Amino acid sequence: MKSSCLSTEEFHSDYEKYIDLTDTSLSVEDILLDSFEKTHALLKGIPSEKWGIPYDKDKWTVKEIVQHLIDNERVFAYRAISFGRFDTVNLAGYNHNDYVRVSCANSKSVENLLLEYATLREATLSLFKSFDSKMLSSVGLANNKKMSVRAIAFIIAGHEKHHCKIINQRYL
Repeated sequence: MKSSCLSTEEFHSDYEKYIDLTDTSLSVEDILLDSFEKTHALLKGIPSEKWGIPYDKDKWTVKEIVQHLIDNERVFAYRAISFGRFDTVNLAGYNHNDYVRVSCANSKSVENLLLEYATLREATLSLFKSFDSKMLSSVGLANNKKMSVRAIAFIIAGHEKHHCKIINQRYL
């Protein structure tokens, strides 16, 4: 299923900015793979001296951005499995700033962050491949915001593209 098949009933308007950044001609699996390939290539090309320095006061380092992408994908993958299994519980939100603050991202090696990111994306792809069309269309609530399983894939990819744009503009 492609994002062009998404109905506005499948996601809260807060997520539209991320979905709009994705290639609507791609399938759920292809958008996650395409996003990984582009992000991974960008990250591998960042000079080592750029990873640990924020571009401004109170801004994240590249390491913290990557950790944020990892944490966000884990949270959204949990939402996908919950909604794909037709769980009707309104899942809790999370504060991404709090997660980054305690993540110890800056003490991790670039190699380990990239490995964690790649391993996670492989698991996320496997998860989405396991969903049938009914599961992909299933809508649930997280933080009082609706989203379908298939919308989650495009949100993950669009959120990642948003941060890659910031890395390109502010860090490189």
